[in-house]
Formats: sequence, C-alpha cells, structure tokens
Amino acid sequence: MAKIVLGVGSSHSPILLMDPPAWLKRGETDDQNRLMLVDQDGLSVKYPDLLAKASPDLLKELDPGVLSERHARNEAGMAEVARLLEECNPDVVIAI
Repeated sequence: MAKIVLGVGSSHSPILLMDPPAWLKRGETDDQNRLMLVDQDGLSVKYPDLLAKASPDLLKELDPGVLSERHARNEAGMAEVARLLEECNPDVVIAI
C-alpha cells in the first residue's frame, strides 16, 4: 500500500530561477503584456489603470536590498524543499 511521506506547496514562478536584475528587466515590459490583468477587486483592467491604483510605497519593493533579501529567502526555501525531498527519499514524486 502506498504511503504519502511528504506534501509540499511551492510557487512555480520563473522568478525562482532568476536573479534580481532579471526581475527588473522582465518588469520593463509589463506594460506590453496583453494578457488579462486583474486588480485587487478581481476586475479586468489595463496596465496604466492598474499602475495608477498602485501604492507609491510599492516602489520600495524595488530597492536592491529588498530584492536581494527576497532572492535569498527564495533560494533558502527551494533549498529546504530539496533537503526535505532528499531526507524522505520517496519512491515516487507527483507534481501537479
């Protein structure tokens, strides 16, 4: 009989594979994104409208120190997932 030995929930963002300068480079084209954008109320919006609603405090998140700290936490989190997988040594891994 199968036994579940570990459950993990993790982001699958490409950001996890990038360094902070690449995050900023990717952001330079956000206004060209033709995908549907949704605001915090769940309403479809255009990029300029979404940007106009953003708090000015949000710019603090682009500080190199903040980005570096976030990157370090991402790396530590992924290393912990890898450590847990190695520790439990599963016969099968199912990713959804």
